[in-house]
Amino acid sequence: QRNSLLRRGKIDSEELAPWTLEFLQASHGVTTERERYFTLWYPVMRDMLERLWPEGCADLEFNFHPGWDGKYQLGEVLERQARRDREQGYTTMGPQRADVRIRHRGLPVGDVLSRGQLKLLSAAMRLAQAAVLDSNQGRHCVFLVDDLPSELDEERRALLCSLLVELRSQVFITSVDKQSLVNSGFDSKQLSMFHVEHGSITKTGQCG
Repeated sequence: QRNSLLRRGKIDSEELAPWTLEFLQASHGVTTERERYFTLWYPVMRDMLERLWPEGCADLEFNFHPGWDGKYQLGEVLERQARRDREQGYTTMGPQRADVRIRHRGLPVGDVLSRGQLKLLSAAMRLAQAAVLDSNQGRHCVFLVDDLPSELDEERRALLCSLLVELRSQVFITSVDKQSLVNSGFDSKQLSMFHVEHGSITKTGQCG
């Protein structure tokens, strides 16, 4: 609603004020919950990452960014951004821009980490989400893992698969190499093989 008013161009500040108040109240609630979740998730994620990539874990820094300069209250930021918001036609600062910023030795991870390292980092973040969901709500995730062997050596694959087993999750994995799954640490008796061709799925038996 606030953005809708901003897109109308010339608007009365009194007309915008009630929606700004609503936005501020909702932003406070969302940000508080995100900070609470980050506090729960972060130590679990660090533990996962230390097991997957112990040699690089210590050099990573994670920071929750609320979506605006945290040194100021969001209300102050919106006042300073009022002219820009009107020009752009939308709210430029707020929880809709929130993010978890990750750096490796002070640099953005996307600029310095290899594809394999980024894959391990991404896996640790998602595994931690599943672990938090399990510990807080007793619910299990379903994991869809595309091309597991890609960019991961046998040792890393085994570590990742061992964490998936510990989470007691149902896991669907795509791979062009059957043997890479057999050697990944799963109990072969619990692995079922399916063949997908032209949109048709056929069970072909066990992996082991």
